[in-house]
Amino acid sequence: ILAGGIYFTFTSNRLTELKAIQTVNDQYQEAIKNSENLIKVRDEVNAKYSSISIEDRERLNKLLPSTVDNVRLIIDVKDNIASKHGLLLKGIKTTSPEATMALNAPANRGGAPSTPSSYGTVTLSFDVTTTYETFLSFLNDLESSLRIMDVSKLSVKSNPNGQYDFSVEIKTYWLKE
Repeated sequence: ILAGGIYFTFTSNRLTELKAIQTVNDQYQEAIKNSENLIKVRDEVNAKYSSISIEDRERLNKLLPSTVDNVRLIIDVKDNIASKHGLLLKGIKTTSPEATMALNAPANRGGAPSTPSSYGTVTLSFDVTTTYETFLSFLNDLESSLRIMDVSKLSVKSNPNGQYDFSVEIKTYWLKE
């Protein structure tokens, strides 16, 4: 009778607590296994990243940069591409990332949740006066540039001197982290 009383008053409560502790322990063991798997994946990714040459990393960063760098974008287009063709870009303007994100935000109609994008866009606009052939060469160089750029707007006006006034708007992208 004494053993039965001890079991029902003391031991059964401890067994219930022990089962709860065992459940929590199993969850911790699963979390440890998951973290070990994540560490292996991280090490594999780091090894692959380390195997990429520094030159290729720089090219990848230029292709899709991880930060907004309007100054580098302007330098790339103006000094590296336009100057090669003897072009002078006028009225250079860029949009701020915050304004671009607000413009690109998906419309939230009917209470549907909006999904954030993993990339942002920056718009660069400028005017240039040149011949049609020179402008085509300039666009070809923009197209072959490592940085991803889309011409989003283009307007042309003729001049009496045989040249054209081009107004260009370019969208380029950056990777959000």
